Amino acid sequence: MFSNPGSKMKVFGIVVFILNSIILTVFLVLGIISFASVISASHNYYSSRYYSSYSSTNAAAVWGIIGSIIFYLIMEVFNYILCMFIISYGELVQNSTDTLYYIKAIAVKDGAVPSLPQAAVTPAAPVAPVISPAPVYAPNLQTKICPKCGTENTGNDVFCCNCGTRLP
Repeated sequence: MFSNPGSKMKVFGIVVFILNSIILTVFLVLGIISFASVISASHNYYSSRYYSSYSSTNAAAVWGIIGSIIFYLIMEVFNYILCMFIISYGELVQNSTDTLYYIKAIAVKDGAVPSLPQAAVTPAAPVAPVISPAPVYAPNLQTKICPKCGTENTGNDVFCCNCGTRLP
């Protein structure tokens, strides 16, 4: 069905957009239902008693519904942007692959690029790694010999690196 990976990416982007939209809509409806139930429950509770906090409970529920709708719209915009990136990248991949096939077809049809025999396409022999020569050790002219163990130390050392004796 899909000969080009760009087509797969475009279909994937569309499917993700639809599924995310369905999920967001379900959550929006559930949010509105829950806040509406708060309004009706508070109305039933406060209708039998005369309390002044009825209006504050309704206001909180109404602002909850408005917040749910605003959250839904923001998430839907992010969903759209994400899926448009996926679909646009799929379009880019599809167009570049189609263009490459088209250029190959034109070149072979015109004879501009003759097909190479299989023997000419064999891989090259592996190249041996280049090993650099080991550095030549030049003894430091400013070395100190430990009088106790005979170890050669650099000229800046104060103590022997082998036995720890103070160097002259």
